[in-house]
Amino acid sequence: MPLSRSSIPDALTGRIGGRLLRLALIGTLVGLGGCASPDQGPTPVPLTFRRYDQWSNAPKRDKTLLVFLPGRGTTGRDFARQGFLGLIGHPHELPPGCFDACTLGPPVDAVTVDLTFPYYAQRTATRRLHDDIIGPARAAGYRRIWLVGCSVGALGAIFYDHEHPGEISGIVAIGPYLGERDVAAEIDAAGGLDRWQPGPGVIAGGDFRRELWLAIRQGRYGQPGHVPLVLGYGTHDRFAAGQRLLARQLPPARVFTTFGFHDWGTWRALWRQILRSPVSPVSAGSEPPVFSENL
Repeated sequence: MPLSRSSIPDALTGRIGGRLLRLALIGTLVGLGGCASPDQGPTPVPLTFRRYDQWSNAPKRDKTLLVFLPGRGTTGRDFARQGFLGLIGHPHELPPGCFDACTLGPPVDAVTVDLTFPYYAQRTATRRLHDDIIGPARAAGYRRIWLVGCSVGALGAIFYDHEHPGEISGIVAIGPYLGERDVAAEIDAAGGLDRWQPGPGVIAGGDFRRELWLAIRQGRYGQPGHVPLVLGYGTHDRFAAGQRLLARQLPPARVFTTFGFHDWGTWRALWRQILRSPVSPVSAGSEPPVFSENL
């Protein structure tokens, strides 16, 4: 059985101080940067996921697949519980006489993935995401796949794109965890991300926070011809320093802010903004989201 939240020690589920937790993350997420061999570590534990695909009956090749990645201390199921999926359809816009049988909704399917903390700690997060979710989805016919991540899930989305270029069509990063203020200050002091040169020991030393910013620079998410990244964050998010730094790399139309913090209420408000914008990963349309879970 996959590792569940209940199997994570209390010290890693937020019952200790935030700084100690972040130090634990720094020490264990280094495998996201490609430092671990595929043959190392424990026996792979496949990801569990849930499908939500009743907005439209269009062929998979004509749909966008949204892959939702949770943050620390949450699971994929929380995206449904917190209303993220319900916001995709807009029942109040249905024409008269159109009910559940209508297929006027956005041509989109969704998958919520239980990419929980143990996968990051065991350095298998991006490989499991590729082998269990993205690879099979592409084989099934999906040509447009967007990763939607909150907090650490957004970090995982960026690292996935870095390690598997060309596999996804875009990223929605909501309240992303991008490291501490010291890294953002270091980049600012260097004159910006393009001029920043981390020390030679970054990769060898497994400094995942600086590896992440190197991945962001290489991704060139604000440039034409590169994978688009849509950013949303609360103005009082405790990780706002890094989020503001990322915002400066992106076109203004791809950056969304609201008064809020590092929590679901803020993230849900941002997701609503993004869905209603021209840079939404889903097409315009409406249909009541009647969910069917297929494990």
